[in-house]
Amino acid sequence: SLQISSLLYLAVTERLTLDATIAVVALSAAAGSLAFVSDLLPSRVAYGSLRETLRGYWNFGRWLVASSLVQWSTSNLFMVIGGAMIGASAVGALRAAAQFAQPIHVVMTALENRIPVKASEVLKESGLQGMRAYLTDIWKRFSIGIGGAGLLACIFAEPLMVLVYGEEFRAFSGLTYFFVGSALFRFVATPIIAGLRALERTAVIFRAHISALIFTAVSCVPLLHYGGLNGAGFGMMALVAVLAIHLSVAYQRLESIDHRS
Repeated sequence: SLQISSLLYLAVTERLTLDATIAVVALSAAAGSLAFVSDLLPSRVAYGSLRETLRGYWNFGRWLVASSLVQWSTSNLFMVIGGAMIGASAVGALRAAAQFAQPIHVVMTALENRIPVKASEVLKESGLQGMRAYLTDIWKRFSIGIGGAGLLACIFAEPLMVLVYGEEFRAFSGLTYFFVGSALFRFVATPIIAGLRALERTAVIFRAHISALIFTAVSCVPLLHYGGLNGAGFGMMALVAVLAIHLSVAYQRLESIDHRS
């Protein structure tokens, strides 16, 4: 009713413009949202419990935020420095080759949104042993499909590159192998990250990303200088391998601690 009356008023006073209409819709939506939120708030707030909850969210989430920032920096470092050292067209070739591994990354993104939630549920219901069994089952169930998709991408990399980007990109088709390898290492790491998140060991995830960042910072310039595009592709695959290896070792250590306890 507030929105309708405001629009009618603007129309009668001949001030109904596009900007005014958008402002009325936005403000009325905000007012409705505030009224809805106020109904959800408890009449009395237990501030002690609220502080404990916020502290828990902070301890859990700060490492995930830091991990996301480090991951973004690491994944783009080869592209940025590569553009400066071997040219923007070379970065375009890398981007073109990376597209043929994207179907695997789409599946991985879906798994990254689903597995942590399910792993937490299994951990609550069946304990650590049950969660490990669930994560192992994820590897088994998806390894054939994802591995097969990667194999097809490698087999048809050259004809697909020519079909999509033209004959001049044929020489860059071999870069697809590196991006498929990167996607497969990501598949190895994804269930481990989900398990660590369920266990609230997010600091381990952050340290793994730091390892990948250190590797990238140390190897980026030498790989680009001596290897060119192939060096860039190998480096982008290797940094995900470093991440997966670090996570695997850390997860195995957690398992051994659990067995001893």
